[in-house]
Amino acid sequence: MIVRRRLPAPVDADLGALGRGTAVALVVGGGAALVANAVDAVTDEGSALALVLLLITLAGLGAGGWVAARTSRRAPLTHGAAAALAAVAVLLVVNVIRRAVGGDSVDAAYLLVWLPLALACGLAGGVAALRSSRPPRGWRP
Repeated sequence: MIVRRRLPAPVDADLGALGRGTAVALVVGGGAALVANAVDAVTDEGSALALVLLLITLAGLGAGGWVAARTSRRAPLTHGAAAALAAVAVLLVVNVIRRAVGGDSVDAAYLLVWLPLALACGLAGGVAALRSSRPPRGWRP
């Protein structure tokens, strides 16, 4: 006897919501990350500004997740996490290219640190969007 299981339908991704969330995360979080790289390149030792810029980067990733969750029609948490992950993926590619051109070694630890951080920030933004006073536009439970 052959048992056939029906696979769940794939998440219908809202590319507009993902694009808006990723753009916000790149502008806010990516801008702070670029400033942090510039400060790091200028100073020899760590700067006190590094922690502030790290927090702004994480807040930018959360804001991108919030925007993606607010503007998606379905699966707001998935869209929030995906927007933050997409922004971090773009930033990681830029960082790898910058390091390769500069002759520096590329460390795989960036993936181990930034991907879970992006996932957490995107989900936190999505949860904040769901907990707001009004439901996301066009959202159906």
